[in-house]
Amino acid sequence: MKNPRWKLSKYAVFAGLLFFSGCATTPYSHLYVLIALSEAGRAPESLARPTLRLQSVSLPGVLHQPNVITEASPVLIQSSEFERWAEPLEGQISEVLARNLTALLPGHRVVRGRLHPQVKADIEVHVEVLQFGGILGDRAWLELRWSQDREGAPPGLHRWRGQRILEGDDVQAYVLAQSELLAEASQTMAKQLSDG
Repeated sequence: MKNPRWKLSKYAVFAGLLFFSGCATTPYSHLYVLIALSEAGRAPESLARPTLRLQSVSLPGVLHQPNVITEASPVLIQSSEFERWAEPLEGQISEVLARNLTALLPGHRVVRGRLHPQVKADIEVHVEVLQFGGILGDRAWLELRWSQDREGAPPGLHRWRGQRILEGDDVQAYVLAQSELLAEASQTMAKQLSDG
């Protein structure tokens, strides 16, 4: 006669294998990047052009993580486990703003970060991201504040806020809307920078 415990343990092992095989497969992570305006038709590089240095971009603390953050309600944020930024968001925003300003200000040489100690920028820009959020399936919003320091001129402080209705209910639609908002903010920034 077979031992009933052996039969029970056989079923327990089988049930355990079934349970863990369901946990063994995980969904793929989706990696997202912000996109810049087209740089087609850009003026050739010339060192004689004024240099605009995008010195820094700062973000709210909650955005310093690889997961894409959206809002579910005014008091609840969502951090998606499988929807991630391909690289740190701070760097992406800085890169997109620099590329956008390069496309919008062909008379300027736009650089990011540090310059050689002997090279001085004609215009220094510091950007603070005040809000970068949205609700999936609804809208995205962006609010920036930036300061510009230009030699021989008083420092200027500017603010821009915008929102966009999403053209879908997924993270891709959210990321595209944020890219469009960054393009709009860049246009305002370029106009104020070129006006002096």
